[in-house]
Amino acid sequence: MVLSGELRDARGQVLLPAGAMLTPAMLASFARHGIDTVPVRDPHGERIDYLFRKLDAGSADVPAGAALRACLHAYRSGAKG
Repeated sequence: MVLSGELRDARGQVLLPAGAMLTPAMLASFARHGIDTVPVRDPHGERIDYLFRKLDAGSADVPAGAALRACLHAYRSGAKG
């Protein structure tokens, strides 16, 4: 997993920068710093964005395309729906 934003502790101190690769040891240590959620990049997001790149210019005119993209993101991320 890769951080999508800075990871800060309860006092606001930066623990890891955006883009840092997370290891199992890092994940295990987060509880000691009072961290219960971590912002991670969607591993499929860049590929989905690439596939929908031509739709972006007219996405306001094509709500079905935007809905399809959102469903694909949810499906690939394993979201329950």
